[in-house]
Amino acid sequence: MGTQLTDKTFVFSGHSTPDHSEPYSPDAVTQRYESMAERAGIDTHLHALRHFSATELLTTGIDAAPSQAASATAQAARRR
Repeated sequence: MGTQLTDKTFVFSGHSTPDHSEPYSPDAVTQRYESMAERAGIDTHLHALRHFSATELLTTGIDAAPSQAASATAQAARRR
């Protein structure tokens, strides 16, 4: 796509930064998800994806504990 990836490149970035140097805001992701769900006629919220993913991991026999630990670590870091 013509973008040079570096350790400062964000995978999920907005259109206002075509060089991917700024991340999407969490609100933007939530709003896009809510809009998509509404258009699809699905009554859901973004947090439900976390539970869905964990359930899918468990049903395939993958231990969800590492992702739970990573998520807890990320949440703790955001609170600081």
